[in-house]
Amino acid sequence: MFTKIGSFAGQVLFVLVVFITFILIFEHYLIVPVWLQVAGRMHPLMLHFPIVLLLIAAGLQFYRFSKGDMVSDELKTILRQLWLFSALLTGITVIMGIFLSQEEGYGGDILWQHKWTGVVAFYLSFILYKLQGYTFYKALPVKILTGLLTLFVLISGHFGATLTHGEDFLTAPVRLAQDDITVPLEEAYVFDHLIAPVLNARCTGCHNPEKIKGELMLTDSVSIAKGGKSGALFNFGQPDLSLMLERVHLPLDDKKHMPPKGKPQLTPEEEALLLAWIQAKTPFREKIMNLPPSASLYSLAVKRFDKKDAVAEAYDFPAADEKTVLKLNSDYRTIAPLATNSPALEVAVFNSQAYTPAQIDELEPLKKQIVQLNLSKMPVSDQDLKGVSKLENIRELNLNFTNISDNGLSSLTTLPYLNHLNLAGTNVTFSKLKAILPQFKSLRKVSIWETGIKDQEISELIKTFPGIAFIGNYQDQDTALLKLNPPQAVTSQWVFPEQTQVRLEHPVKNVQLHYTTDGSDPDSLSPLFSEPVTLKSASVIRVKGYKEGWLPSDITEFQFFRNTYKPDSVQLLNRLNHVHLAEGAHTFFDTQLGNLGANNPAWANHFAGVRHEDMQLVCRFNQPIRLSSVGIRHMVEEATGIYPPALVEIWGGESEEKVRLIARKVPALPVPKEDPSLQKMEISFPAQNVRYLKIVAKPYQKEKERPKLVLIDEIFLN
Repeated sequence: MFTKIGSFAGQVLFVLVVFITFILIFEHYLIVPVWLQVAGRMHPLMLHFPIVLLLIAAGLQFYRFSKGDMVSDELKTILRQLWLFSALLTGITVIMGIFLSQEEGYGGDILWQHKWTGVVAFYLSFILYKLQGYTFYKALPVKILTGLLTLFVLISGHFGATLTHGEDFLTAPVRLAQDDITVPLEEAYVFDHLIAPVLNARCTGCHNPEKIKGELMLTDSVSIAKGGKSGALFNFGQPDLSLMLERVHLPLDDKKHMPPKGKPQLTPEEEALLLAWIQAKTPFREKIMNLPPSASLYSLAVKRFDKKDAVAEAYDFPAADEKTVLKLNSDYRTIAPLATNSPALEVAVFNSQAYTPAQIDELEPLKKQIVQLNLSKMPVSDQDLKGVSKLENIRELNLNFTNISDNGLSSLTTLPYLNHLNLAGTNVTFSKLKAILPQFKSLRKVSIWETGIKDQEISELIKTFPGIAFIGNYQDQDTALLKLNPPQAVTSQWVFPEQTQVRLEHPVKNVQLHYTTDGSDPDSLSPLFSEPVTLKSASVIRVKGYKEGWLPSDITEFQFFRNTYKPDSVQLLNRLNHVHLAEGAHTFFDTQLGNLGANNPAWANHFAGVRHEDMQLVCRFNQPIRLSSVGIRHMVEEATGIYPPALVEIWGGESEEKVRLIARKVPALPVPKEDPSLQKMEISFPAQNVRYLKIVAKPYQKEKERPKLVLIDEIFLN
């Protein structure tokens, strides 16, 4: 039984060799239809199987070399079969990879290297399979071929991982950590050291020179400023109008959410950084220290560098006695390691009513190990700071909203490593602070918001002490309300024959959704959605979300279409454009609406197009229908040459022999730089009975230019 299967598999393998060779030679002319794109996208799923089998086969091959003539016939048979099925799976995976590489967004040296190392591995596996039947398996060339195969499999896998996850994926944590450590705050740039690390960690795996998804690269400032297929990423100064933040804040299950579901998502801190960067209108080459100390971006930068410094610093003192740490921990004082396996300790004191100066004095046995002390909102006095001054290795001291004044600062000047001092909400004054700051040896950051120190005085401190970062009062814009995400519509039928029900939703709880169906803009006085809306004709629902404590959402528009009649048969008399085939004539009546964006599956799969020939669609009905209008939903993207038809003609009658022209329309042409849109063209005429219907759409063409592309996803007969 297996002999027959093996013989058939061997024949299939030979066919794969010929087929792969053919498509590699003529790859330049290859056009992958939509239904084959699905097979291409299975490449990442499929490739793990041949990798494992090839490595097992190579391992057994080397084992056979070591045993020589002692190898059993059973092992030889197993090895031959293993090479056969390894080569088969490798060939299928190579074909899928070639199909996938034809899609938009793939290119560059990494793709070329991944493809050809994989192709070579396939041919080597085929050769090694064929050699199994010969007696010279111990010859040096066979050993070399097996070693080369192993090498090419590993190299191809490496390049594939680079395409999927981005360059230096394996070493990125170490590399980024080293970059963080070596750049001090005083020399750091906003984009290079705050924003670029976020993009590198979350975005560049899909948006790099080797994998340009959506025609967007996020590896350098020029490409980022340029944007991609959907336009500019940022509207500096207006985060609510910035495409990147819109995609980040979409529900995780939304296809446009970025990063995509299944990829590492942005942390709240990273989202805040992007928001503050866009809000601050920060140029790419701006230094962090040049930002206003009252800006939220400045505050976030200081916090981020604080964390880097804490992780990066190596401490030369021994760890504290565990029993001592355990004894000094209490309900109102926690003592914990700063990081795993670190001798450094951080201490936080809680409950202002239970506070006593003894809670500081009792820490003296840990004076070498404590590097962070948090006394925020405790009734700490100037006298208590004398106990703090004994903590000789302290780096960060939080005295926010305590009772200290200018007099207590002198006690802290003896701390040799103190680099971050939080004095927000205290009674310190500008004059005393300016006079005493030169006495601190290592101070780099001081928080002084809500101290009464004025903005112009903070500016003077910045000029006087350029090596110290000052965090001042927050501006009103930093506490601006967040804007609600766009509302959503849920329905079982966007295209319906008689009626449909629509439910409006919002990802944020307790949002009130006000809507209109007459085309007007909704406001807080418009009808409030409470139960599904029933639609019996083509309609537009416009929705706006409201919630206390949030800015209202943008108005979102949802279009619903009625199609009363579905043809019993459809036929295209001319060919569609070879790139935009979709489902042929059935595309126009499958109720599947397309969408904008060339990387969106609904763009590629649901639009059928014509360019060099007229679209001539014939619809036949078994019984006469009473027809009074034809609607055509089409795409307009002036910048890429996607236009409405230059002319649409509607022909109808009892049969093909008795057909007559019953309506025609010349649509308006798009204006230069018009925004991409999806439009419905309605052609109305006196109602009449038809069994044979012919719709002709002629592409628009300027003199001495090639015709414009016409893309249509749905036709409505009413």
